[in-house]
Amino acid sequence: TFQGGTCAVPATLVQTNCDYRLTCPDTTSCDSSSGVTFSALTRTLTLANNATLVLGGGYYNFCSVSVGNNAVITIAPGAKVSIFIDSTSDHGACSSLTSGTFTMSQGATFNAGGSALNAQVFVYGNPSSLGTNQVSLQNVGSSAFLLDAPFSTINLAPSNNTVFEGAMMGYAVTIGQASNFTYEADSSTLASGSLESFYRSYWEQCGGLGTPSAPTAGC
Repeated sequence: TFQGGTCAVPATLVQTNCDYRLTCPDTTSCDSSSGVTFSALTRTLTLANNATLVLGGGYYNFCSVSVGNNAVITIAPGAKVSIFIDSTSDHGACSSLTSGTFTMSQGATFNAGGSALNAQVFVYGNPSSLGTNQVSLQNVGSSAFLLDAPFSTINLAPSNNTVFEGAMMGYAVTIGQASNFTYEADSSTLASGSLESFYRSYWEQCGGLGTPSAPTAGC
């Protein structure tokens, strides 16, 4: 389970299946009155202006994340978080109602004062139309996270208050003249443990159809 933040009542976000989608079973604690809303239908997470949310360690999978003015996302002490933002381009993984974007608005912060390695954000974007998907960090407050969005355009909008520490990779990256970006060198290793390593070690060709009792029949 994942522990939600300061909703009207502390909400428990439950890992429901192998793709780590989230649900909020207590509708009274994740409705619009709390300032933190999550739609299981569209897999969108929205923080209203001045809302706060605490993320426990683990994997989070969304289609869209929007963080309002002066909203705050923090990570529980000792926790490590990997956030995957999927897209309609990913073989229908997200509905047409969602855009696969990640947006933070005026004064919003994410993992302020923390290690960027403990807050990793991966944006699928649109590989067929490079740069059209937008990741927008609009005059954000102090934040520390790793942002990997190779098919998207990242906009770190100009503001004396914009302080970003960590690392970012995008198809195109725009940093405003008044923005402050500090590279956290150890971010390049992805060695925090929040993201496991998966790779294909070997495979074999099956000549016949398998069965539930003998899935590799014919190999």
